[in-house]
Amino acid sequence: MQFHLLNRLAEITQRVGPIMKELGVKPKIERDPDGGVFIEFKSSDGKTVSPVEIHLSQEAITTSSAEGWRGSTMKGTFWEDIEIGDSGWTLQQFCRSYHQYEIGVEADAFFKTLAEWLPGHGVIHLDRSKDGFTMNEDFAGAFEIIKTALPEEEKIAVNCERGPASDAYIFTYPNDCEWRVDFVGRSAAVTANGEEVTLVDTTELEQIVPAIRSHLAKMSARRDPGI
Repeated sequence: MQFHLLNRLAEITQRVGPIMKELGVKPKIERDPDGGVFIEFKSSDGKTVSPVEIHLSQEAITTSSAEGWRGSTMKGTFWEDIEIGDSGWTLQQFCRSYHQYEIGVEADAFFKTLAEWLPGHGVIHLDRSKDGFTMNEDFAGAFEIIKTALPEEEKIAVNCERGPASDAYIFTYPNDCEWRVDFVGRSAAVTANGEEVTLVDTTELEQIVPAIRSHLAKMSARRDPGI
């Protein structure tokens, strides 16, 4: 069986090798908990994956013939790349939908569809593995919340930063105050020049707005006690 599976991988590489190389993935045999065998497409470190999988029929597993692909099913989930404001970062969001292709006796038709699906579905970057990409919807949604807390007329740049264990928003306002909003687990910690401003659960991110505004007001009062 292993011989035939290796032949399936070799055939895929022969047919769509340049497309996989451009995406940075290779085909790999995997097994699901119920014993089914499928092919997924991932990078060598396993952190970049295609949302396209090929679930193999018994014939595909036990033969190497071109017709042996029949009975297999190709599945692809849909993801959307969404810009996070003007931060330069991208949210990769699961669209909660998929489609599938039932492979028949015509292998050429299957490989033509595979050649369309792989680039069409793109790749997903797991475990914060690629700078500038996140799958954390709470983090992405916080951008507009933070912008709401800041004076619109000041045109304050809010940027993203990736650390060893967390992602953060960073901005400077006023000129001598460095702000951070660090996302660790289910919490967002807001600090100003290293001083904690607030710590909120990601289900209550709107609380960041009054916390930032209140701290800015205190800073302004300290600068000009006469206000």
